[in-house]
Amino acid sequence: MSPAETLAQLSDEEARALHGAASWYARYHVLDIAAEVEDRSGAAAKDRERFLTLVRALERLGTPMPLPEELREAQRSAA
Repeated sequence: MSPAETLAQLSDEEARALHGAASWYARYHVLDIAAEVEDRSGAAAKDRERFLTLVRALERLGTPMPLPEELREAQRSAA
């Protein structure tokens, strides 16, 4: 079963809990990710990519995520 199919099976309460957890995680880690924006290692780049994917998903769900300018620049560069 694909992740999309699995997500479609969540109850409203479960979906809200998952959304809340993702929002908390993003807000909690945003400064850590921004602090490593100059790190060009493969691991750091992958972490940024995954983090920015999470931010885009949250924004599509109606939860805007304020990002430091360094990450906004990284987001624009990745697009």
